[in-house]
Amino acid sequence: MIVRHALEKRWINKPALLLEQTRWGKSNQRAMTKALEERGLRPTTLKWFNRGLTEESARILLRQIHATGADAIFLVAKAPTGFIHAYDLTQLLIAAANQVQLKGDVLVDRAGIRDALENLNSPIKGLIKTYKKPFSAFSSTNIDAHEALGLDDFTMGHYGAENQILIMDN
Repeated sequence: MIVRHALEKRWINKPALLLEQTRWGKSNQRAMTKALEERGLRPTTLKWFNRGLTEESARILLRQIHATGADAIFLVAKAPTGFIHAYDLTQLLIAAANQVQLKGDVLVDRAGIRDALENLNSPIKGLIKTYKKPFSAFSSTNIDAHEALGLDDFTMGHYGAENQILIMDN
């Protein structure tokens, strides 16, 4: 979504990737690199950072990215929104666990909870949104089945001249 929006709506053609050094960050790196390659582009650079990044380290990373001639930075990071998403996922997991009769067998219980997550009986109110049917059965033709958030749940923003956050239209 970030790649598509940036290329189609913002006419970006030299993005840099700045990603959190986690499995989630690596997953984003694969997805974004693939999306760029499908459009005949490559990131000008790929930079990783760890949680707890200091201001000085951030400045160094930004200088390095600037030196590559990037016209945008695709930043993917878990910040306070990581907590918010974790809260929502916990609410979904609790609802699914309450929907099944746990047997005490890890394999059976895991399958039951997965099935319940894919078939929640009622909407679950989270901090991001109310989830009506956040998951569906996974298959090779439905690879996003376990993504609770869709394109309409995200937005892009940027800092204005006075450091205010300006939300872009989707």
